Amino acid sequence: MQPIAEPVRLLPGDGPRRLRSWPRHGAPPSRRGAESGAAALPYKGRGPIQLTGRNNYRAAGQALGIDLEGNPTRAADVDVGFRTAAWFWNSRSLNPLADQGNFREITRRINGGFNGLAAREAYYARAKQVLGA
Repeated sequence: MQPIAEPVRLLPGDGPRRLRSWPRHGAPPSRRGAESGAAALPYKGRGPIQLTGRNNYRAAGQALGIDLEGNPTRAADVDVGFRTAAWFWNSRSLNPLADQGNFREITRRINGGFNGLAAREAYYARAKQVLGA
């Protein structure tokens, strides 16, 4: 049986407070482009792709002409969330991987690990079956 997640790699300064925030807020704050756990909370996962991290909020906002860094809750709005998901997908060149059915690499590029890979592969297989592809 394959593990469902990669081992956690702690960074200097990662303490119990930061570890407690991981399950609710994704990667540790030091990896989300924020100085501390409290500063990172505004940049938690939002939208269909669960955009996380100050750096991603800033980059997506600049690309879309929206101040997501200053107003991160906008990423949860339908009119913005799907645009951030499309920005993220395109900025990581994920279409060729999807065309190949390479969900392992897509999952790694989105999550940094392989969480949810089995579910994605199962959904893909089911979609192909339903669509007769």
